[in-house]
Parts: sequence; C-alpha cells; structure tokens
Amino acid sequence: MYTVFVAGAHGRTGRHIVKALRRENYEVRGLVRNESQRDHLQEWGAQPYVGDLRTVFSEGIDGADAVICAVGAGDKGDPEEIDHLGTVRLIEQSALLGVKRFILISSMGTLEPERMPKILKPYLLAKRRAEKVLEESTLCHTIIRPGGLTDDLPLGKVQSIHSRWVHTFRIYLSKRRGRGGGSCLKAS
Repeated sequence: MYTVFVAGAHGRTGRHIVKALRRENYEVRGLVRNESQRDHLQEWGAQPYVGDLRTVFSEGIDGADAVICAVGAGDKGDPEEIDHLGTVRLIEQSALLGVKRFILISSMGTLEPERMPKILKPYLLAKRRAEKVLEESTLCHTIIRPGGLTDDLPLGKVQSIHSRWVHTFRIYLSKRRGRGGGSCLKAS
C-alpha cells in the first residue's frame, strides 16, 4: 500500500487532503500540532503524529512513499518559522529518509509578491524561500500554488474577485528526476 505523510493534516487544506487520500485507500500518516487533534485524524482513518516543524521531525516520515506539506503559519504563527524554516526541515528529512515524492502546497503570488496585498508579503516570501530549497533538492517534487481558500462546497467553477490575481495554470517538468525515476511537476 502507498503511504503518504501529510504535514498540516488538521489545517483547512490538510484535512481535505487526508480525507481524499483515505477515500482512495491510501495509508495516511498525519502531523498535527496538538494532542487534541489526534482523535480527528483517527476518525478520518489516518495515523496521527503530534509534533511541530519548528524542530527536526522524522517520526511518521520514515517509510512513507510521499510527503505532502500543507502547513501554514496562519494568523497567529510566524511565516518565517513555519512556512519557510519548518518546510525546509521537512524537505531535508524527507530527502534523508528516501521519500520518493514531495508535494508542496504553497500559494499563488509567490512568484510576484509585489502584486499581492502587502499584508501577505511576509507569508509569500517565506513560502517562496521554501519553494527554492525544494527546487534545488534531489527530491522528485510538485509545487502547487492554489488561490484563496474557502470552506464552501465545490461548484466546479473558478471565481475571480480581482482579475489581476488570476493566474493561468501552468505545469513545468522539473529538470531533475527523483528517486522514483519519474518526471517531477510544478504547477502554478
């Protein structure tokens, strides 16, 4: 069975990833920050690991085929500590432990932070620094830069609030091949 480790498994994006993977019968291991979130992961059919990316964390990653990084500092966290340095620690541990694929859920605007609202700039710069580390790593990887998040039900449509923020979806083949031997994709 294919095993996926999801960092940020209880976050707004991570919980949807965990549930979708379980629906497809993947073995899922999820990293959560708080002991109180453990039960939710178990209810969703995932193996919970309580920890924090502010320190080196390898438990749960060892033996995983893929790692999905869906972490975010949120309103109260430090983007530099979580979105940059925490993600870099996860990238480094994944490479060290032989993970075959690394998927980074980043953010739209990381390539042009000056075009986004100023309040987002620290977050976008931290995300971009982590992207650069992943791009230079030996890991076969995918970078996804989604737009705004919503808890609304999917409608199958794209909604634009500000047309200048809408980016076309692009996929690039990475110049590197990961340990799994396949091409690496980058989407934005």
